[in-house]
Amino acid sequence: MFRLLTVITIVLPLAACPGGGSSPSPDAPPRPPVDAPEPPPPPDARLRAYGEPCVGGNECQSGVCVGETGSTFSCSRLCSLDVALDCKDVDAFCVPVGGGDNACFGEIETGNDLDDAIVEIGDSVTRNLSPLGDADLFQVRLNQLGTATFTVTPQPSIDVRIEANGVLGAPIGFANDAGPGLPEGLQTEVQQIGGHIFIVVRNVGSSTGGYTLAVARVPSAMGASGLPPPQAVTLRRAP
Repeated sequence: MFRLLTVITIVLPLAACPGGGSSPSPDAPPRPPVDAPEPPPPPDARLRAYGEPCVGGNECQSGVCVGETGSTFSCSRLCSLDVALDCKDVDAFCVPVGGGDNACFGEIETGNDLDDAIVEIGDSVTRNLSPLGDADLFQVRLNQLGTATFTVTPQPSIDVRIEANGVLGAPIGFANDAGPGLPEGLQTEVQQIGGHIFIVVRNVGSSTGGYTLAVARVPSAMGASGLPPPQAVTLRRAP
């Protein structure tokens, strides 16, 4: 039941006065060459919206620009991990960006319901997957050492998929082995208390209905496969 994861302009010369003989005032500025282009336009001072590329926070409406080292950075906004999915309005995860701050990053869509929740090892929650294709996100606080299991038990005829995402929202594993009405599960070894993992339960069947997610600490099951050990990682925030 458990699966392992591991802008140019031409300037014309002035026309000579009829009769000639006059010369420009010695105080007049020199005329530019005929082919001299105008200076380039000033840079775009528009502040960029969420998701647009950036180099620094001063380019963003929010003042927050984040990204992974070596990749393209984008405008984000700050968020709180005290809310299960504080970036729900932008379909993103809330992830650490250093300095004790968190910001929206990545992609995750869970619909418009209020089913997302914060849970800990030892908790069990019941939710409903509706409409078809609905998904619920759970921020699981890893508060106990040892083997942690994440088991989703759906109602009869409800087919579910369980997905795991790391601290930065990157996928690290999933399970979709059983049929409608049968449980799906993942497990991981918690080696340090204080981290968290994102678990997503998704409706992949043709019926809507309820399910229960149980997060438990159990003895390591022989032959069971699991997620790689959770790691505490931080996204880089541009100055």
